[in-house]
Parts: sequence; C-alpha cells; structure tokens
Amino acid sequence: MGSAILPRVGPDRRLARLVGLDVATTTAATVMLLVVHHLVLTSGYVLVLAAMVAGAGTVMAAGYVALRRGRARAAVAHVAIANYLIALGATAIAPFAMPVLLIATLLPAVLAVPYVTRAELRLYVLGSFVAAIGVAALGSLQDVTGFSAALPAWIAPGVVVLFTPFMAAMVATIALTNGTVLDDAVRLLVDTNRQLVDTQSTLAENVDELRTSRARIVAAADQERRRIERDLHDGSQQALLNAAVRLALIREEAGEVDPALAASLGAVRDELHQAIGQLRDLAHGLYPAALVDGGLAAALRHAVARLPAAVTFDVRAAGRYPPEVESAVYFCCTEALHNACKHGGAGAKIRLSVEAADSELTFEVDDDGRGFDPSRPGTGVGFPNMTDRLGAVAGRLEVTSSVGAGTRVRGIVPVEPLRSEEPAVVVRERFAAASV
Repeated sequence: MGSAILPRVGPDRRLARLVGLDVATTTAATVMLLVVHHLVLTSGYVLVLAAMVAGAGTVMAAGYVALRRGRARAAVAHVAIANYLIALGATAIAPFAMPVLLIATLLPAVLAVPYVTRAELRLYVLGSFVAAIGVAALGSLQDVTGFSAALPAWIAPGVVVLFTPFMAAMVATIALTNGTVLDDAVRLLVDTNRQLVDTQSTLAENVDELRTSRARIVAAADQERRRIERDLHDGSQQALLNAAVRLALIREEAGEVDPALAASLGAVRDELHQAIGQLRDLAHGLYPAALVDGGLAAALRHAVARLPAAVTFDVRAAGRYPPEVESAVYFCCTEALHNACKHGGAGAKIRLSVEAADSELTFEVDDDGRGFDPSRPGTGVGFPNMTDRLGAVAGRLEVTSSVGAGTRVRGIVPVEPLRSEEPAVVVRERFAAASV
C-alpha cells in the first residue's frame, strides 16, 4: 500500500471527534492536577505534570487545526507525539500511573490505521512499541521522586481505576471506528470500480461506433472513387478515344487536299492523346486497377515506379488482404511517398517497406530530407486523412520527424493471420526517378 488506505478530502469528522475527545481528556487532567495541587498536595511535581499534560493538549489542539485544513496525517502525527511524550514524562514522575499510560502508548498506532500509508503505519507501530517499553521500564523503577509516597493513599489507585477503563474504551472506540472507516472505503472503492467499469464499457462502445463510422465513411469514399474511375474510363476516356480516332480519319482526308491543315490536325491529335493520358493517370490515381487485380504489392510497385524520385522498395507480405486493409495501406503509402518527394528536397533518399507478421501489417516510408517540426500547425490534411483511413481498419499512424533529420511515417494495421497456402510476396528493388 503505497498511499493512504482511504484518501481524505477536507477535515474528517470521525478523526475530529477523536482528537477533540483527546484534547478534552488532557484539559480535564490538567484541571484535576491543578485542583490536587491546590487542595491535596502542594508539590512542584504536580505543577510539572500539569504543565506536561497541558502541553500535550496544546499539541493535540494544533493537530485539530491541521485537521480542519484537511491535513489528517498531520493531525495523527500531533496526537502520536503528544501521547508518547506525556506517557514517558508522566511515568517518570508518577510510576503508579503506568497501566493508564501503557494504554496511551498504543492509541497512536490504532488511530493512524485509516489515515497513513503502510510505511508510515510501520513507524507508528514501532513508536508505540518503543514508548510502551519505555513506560514499562520507568514504571518498574523505584519512585526516585518520592511523589507517589507524598500523595494520599487513595490518589494512586483512584487514578488507575478512573482512567484505565476510560483509555481502554477510547482505544476500543477507535478500533471500531476504524472498522467503519475501512468499510466505507471498501464500499467507495467498489462503487468507484463499478462506475469505472460502466465508463469503460461506454467508452468501448463509443470507440466501436467511431471505428464503424470511420469505416463507413472510408468505404463510401472508396466506392465513390471506383464509381468516378469507372465513369472516367467508360465515359470521358472512351469519348476522347473516339474523338481521337475520328480526328485521325479527318487528318488523312485533309492530307490529300491541304497538307498544312493535316499537320495542324496532327498536332491537335497529339494534344488529345496527351489529355487522354492525363485522364488515364487521374483515373488510375482515384482507384488503381493494379490494387484490385494484383493486390497491395503490385499496386505499390506500380505507384513507386511512377514517382519523380529514386525509391528503395522492400515488400515482404503474403498474398492478399481484405480490400479495406489493402486500400487503407495503399493510399497511406502513396500519400507518404508523395509528401517525401514534394517536401524531402532534391536528392533525398526514400525507402518504402511493407512487412506482414502473424497478426499485423506494417508499412514505413522513410526519407532523409528536410523534415519538419510536428508540433507546428499547418501540416495539411494528409496526416489526418491517413489517420482516419487506418483508424477505420483499427490501425494507427506514427509520424516521426525533425527539421534537418528527415521523416518517418509508420502505420500498423491488425490483420487476421493469412492462410498458409497463399503465396508469400517478397520484392526488393530500387527504382530510379521516373521521367516527368
């Protein structure tokens, strides 16, 4: 137990009552000693005892003030110090009070149980043990002060008979009160644990809903990508190809009549073919056919070969993964690769690696380029998009970068172990920069 058994907020009422009772006891004892000095025995030892008891009461009262400020441990420490000192001092002067004072030495260890740490409780137990031995030793010695002999015969047994049951009752009350405090602590912990379980359950449901929502959004976006790619391929691209064929026929006919016009039409045809190529690239970027047909390794290899920078390509993965996983990893990798080409600087070395373990698919895009400060705003939408894509398949994104030290983008996606009959794919190549 490295912390208090029961944390305290503000003054503790039970402890306040006990400390108040202790202060009242010392006050009554001080008054009684002064009465004895005035009416029974005029002795300096009586005044010394009265001063010691009053001092102990003052220390306890200071502990009560600390308790009112929410410092329960300090209050317990004040009570312990006062009890130890008064027990040893009073026994040295009045050995006949040893039975009462032995019980007083036990009170701090019992009182401290709910309010201190385990290590602190050991110190209180040790203090009570040492104080009890001291009281027993002092009480066993011959009365060197002569105080006991000077008292009337009824005083010594009267003190023992009056205060022993009182002190024993106080220790018993504290022990029973501690049981109530600990029961309350256990109930509080049980209730808190139940609330934490309910909160965790609600949080888990919210996380599942968020993941499902992410997956739904990403799936809808991918479906829209496929639709646009299909429309471009089957619609706009085919229309442009038909226009290119008709333009070629018109050019041939015009060549027989006006060679200059035919040359102009040829230039227009070349521009049209360039536009068709750009449209094909756009459709490929929306949702590459290589990803659908050949899987993750083939699609990434094709994407790397078209980059305007040299890239080391290292893929160690099994055959196919669920479409949503392949799509998420592919688009995150291509986003990170384009960022490295765009922001890494001329001559930056780029490396793409993909590796499959039994239950994880991991990718990394590293470059030794300019890097950036991740804490600064304005990193664009690329990283949030990658985070959302991976989050939709229960994955996570890690970005490490610093100015002048390059950037590393790492993604981890949990996957089901693939069947052993699916062939492994191991590709290690270095691609030169593609011509632009």
